[in-house]
Amino acid sequence: MNFDLSISQAVDVWSSLCDSYYGQSDWGDNSTEIYAYMVSPNSHFLNVLRGSPEEEHTSSYLEEKRRVSMIAAQNLVDLLCAFSEKYPDCDIFLEGEPLGTWFAGQEFNHRAHVEIKRK
Repeated sequence: MNFDLSISQAVDVWSSLCDSYYGQSDWGDNSTEIYAYMVSPNSHFLNVLRGSPEEEHTSSYLEEKRRVSMIAAQNLVDLLCAFSEKYPDCDIFLEGEPLGTWFAGQEFNHRAHVEIKRK
């Protein structure tokens, strides 16, 4: 695992995962939503999204947006895998699917639903 995000970002996401693990998420259950900016390198994602309308159609802008989105997806998967190792008594579902590396190859540019079910 090679995280490309700040300690603050990692702690915020980890805290949300712990709340879900204990059934105390914002919804009062075992699920949470993780937004792409929360796991993007140094919140760079927000700067990429703030491109001007002219920029949004350039190949360099689209390439950078894709690159940052894929880093965010990998960071989320890495954090969820680390959480799974620390708390082996739970199953983690990402977008309704069992945790796996499938999400890491996706462009993650909005939010993901994470559910933590204790065994």
